[in-house]
Amino acid sequence: MFCVPIQVQWLHLDPNSHVRHSAYFDFGAYARIVLFDSLGLNRSALQHHKLGIILFREEALFKREIVFGDIMECHVCVYKATQDFSRWGFSHDLIKSDGTLMATIFSDGGFINTDLRKLTQLPTEFIGT
Repeated sequence: MFCVPIQVQWLHLDPNSHVRHSAYFDFGAYARIVLFDSLGLNRSALQHHKLGIILFREEALFKREIVFGDIMECHVCVYKATQDFSRWGFSHDLIKSDGTLMATIFSDGGFINTDLRKLTQLPTEFIGT
């Protein structure tokens, strides 16, 4: 499991003064990018290997209301992947500092070759890191 701190900001709120639904997906995307970056899959590595990150599906299960000032962690786990990691699925649990599960986001995606615009495997140097 990989953990990323998340702090709710004013920009995440809707007119009801709680976190707007689309911000949950932003939290998940941010945590995934931090995870990829920690594995060496930063912007320059992706460009070097002609890789792009794509999404096939995102789904959120909302459990509790999140409001301004809440401090959370996003716990990211791989729940499925092909052997070559060309396709993957991540779960992202948003957990408040008191341990309350606020939401779970599921993201299914993969890697494409940015020249060929087709799914491609992740280079072996990044698999298993």
